Amino acid sequence: MIDSINNTDAAILTVVDLCQAITWDKCHKIYVLMDDNQINKMRGYGYDPIITSDEMSANKMVDQLKEWYRASCGLRFINAVASNGKNGGDRFKDLIGQGDNWEGLDDGQI
Repeated sequence: MIDSINNTDAAILTVVDLCQAITWDKCHKIYVLMDDNQINKMRGYGYDPIITSDEMSANKMVDQLKEWYRASCGLRFINAVASNGKNGGDRFKDLIGQGDNWEGLDDGQI
């Protein structure tokens, strides 16, 4: 996982390039899933769509994240989430926290 990033396309791409999938709750929760365990958890929670790195390139995933971000409500955020092998918990990292903005993105919120 990346320890600190900026809210720019290049920084988001750096994380997405390492991920296994992306998903969205169709309201405001957008996740970059860093491992297969997270994909399985999100499937269990009923998240749909889940787009894997086998289905879409990292650049296209960033475009998809932008689309979801624009369509989300004002509580929107993007988190990277990875499994913590030591205790079975999850590690979350804000890529774009609630109340923050995606720098350089024409918000055009729907």
